[in-house]
Amino acid sequence: MSHVAYLNAGEQDFGIGFPAGPFNLDWIEITPETSSGRTANNTSLSLEEEIEVLAYPNPANNFVNLSGLEGNFSSLKLFNLAGKMKGALDLRDNQSYKLDISNLQKGIYLIQLIGKDKSKTVKIIKQ
Repeated sequence: MSHVAYLNAGEQDFGIGFPAGPFNLDWIEITPETSSGRTANNTSLSLEEEIEVLAYPNPANNFVNLSGLEGNFSSLKLFNLAGKMKGALDLRDNQSYKLDISNLQKGIYLIQLIGKDKSKTVKIIKQ
């Protein structure tokens, strides 16, 4: 899939969001051009640093530890691969969290972490 967006001159902020499920973005190309259509040489691009959240043990039986939250996320939603929400909770300002998955059936689940201006999805396997 490819998409081209033309923006007005000046400083621009943009984001790339995906409404559901995990998604891999293989590459992104940003080509600044002058009003004459020529490629500009004086361009700067800054990307937000990726937040690394660890889920362990993975695969897990009864509990999954989430570390690296660092207060960036206020809530958590748990989905099965069919997209059905299996649970939700408030994280407050936790640095880490121990998630009870003992009531889940065996399978693959997605943990969606939601913050004020960011989100992250982590895949876990329930044994």
